[in-house]
Amino acid sequence: MNEYRTDLWTVNPPEHWEAYQEDDYTVIHDPDGVGALHISSFTKDTDVTRDDLEAFAAEYADEDITVSDVDHTNFSGITFDYTEDNNYWHIWFLKSKKLMLFITYNSAALDKGFEDEEIEITLNSLAVVTDKPE
Repeated sequence: MNEYRTDLWTVNPPEHWEAYQEDDYTVIHDPDGVGALHISSFTKDTDVTRDDLEAFAAEYADEDITVSDVDHTNFSGITFDYTEDNNYWHIWFLKSKKLMLFITYNSAALDKGFEDEEIEITLNSLAVVTDKPE
């Protein structure tokens, strides 16, 4: 298992993928692949709501973009994708209780869909950390 753990969440990307922390987000990618996932996390004192997700999404989604509901095992939320300047972007705003994840995936537009299976596996493996390592 290729588990990557933060203080708030864990993920199990495919074996050949790497995960590491940048300044304020986590990068997950195949070193020989075509794109990368970036995950940022936010917490609230109360449960994250759909309204919270939509408020964050409004900063990224144009009016002509279709936003869809999504479930990834331990997280639910909204997602959308678009192509701009020959780049493909897929955006997720996911929630689980008091935790929100802002996730982006980008690649060249010509590579859209190439890593979809690996991304789905990765997102479905997301889990909230319920115990703090000692």
